[in-house]
Amino acid sequence: MDKQVTIEECMISRLRDLLARLSMLKGSRAIILYRNVIEENDDVVEEEIASISGLFVVVQVITYGGFMPPNIQQQFVLDINKFPEWAMKRGKEIFDTILSNLEHTLMKKYQ
Repeated sequence: MDKQVTIEECMISRLRDLLARLSMLKGSRAIILYRNVIEENDDVVEEEIASISGLFVVVQVITYGGFMPPNIQQQFVLDINKFPEWAMKRGKEIFDTILSNLEHTLMKKYQ
């Protein structure tokens, strides 16, 4: 009996493949996967930023602006194999942004 593959599983597989390919590229710079403004009041912004560095994705919630120095509110690290499922739970818009950013980055690297 053949197993049906859902669109979600296909998208997660695509993201996992892109992350693996990107993690193999040489370079010391982290690559931003997405930026998501959580809250914005006057001059102060709270933003979630995810970046890939090697075999890990670092997700940080940072507050900055006004007279405040930048402050990391939360930070956690995910293995690139676990990140796609986590990203899918964050929502379609963020997931699509991640895919788009990775495809664009890889296209620029191979040109």
